[in-house]
Amino acid sequence: MDTNVEKSIGNGLIFPIQIINGKPLVKSGVQLIQSDLTLLFAWPHTSRFFKENYGIDLRQFLEEPNDDILFDVLRTYVIWAVEEWEPRIELVTAEITRDEIGTGVILSLTYIIAATGKSSELVIPVYQMTA
Repeated sequence: MDTNVEKSIGNGLIFPIQIINGKPLVKSGVQLIQSDLTLLFAWPHTSRFFKENYGIDLRQFLEEPNDDILFDVLRTYVIWAVEEWEPRIELVTAEITRDEIGTGVILSLTYIIAATGKSSELVIPVYQMTA
């Protein structure tokens, strides 16, 4: 990867943290961005120290009626979160659809990486946590 691109995207840990030969695995590029987006959408809102507005925890919304209003609310939160917390990308589309069984939703994002101008996609299934 070009060093200028690497500097603008950064490098870091992918969650869950992977240990290889006693050292944490560090990634950069699309893998890092996708890991950070997945974490952003799973992190409970207002629970991160020093970044009180971080996260939206999409699972919390699955207790609501699974209808078009829910999808509009989810889409609004997703767009806000990406614009607020992920300056490395420009969001092109954010789609929310029902999963096949109706117990969750599928979040599909298309975005452009600002440092490279390349398009990428991320699909995240979101299901209720079971006890």
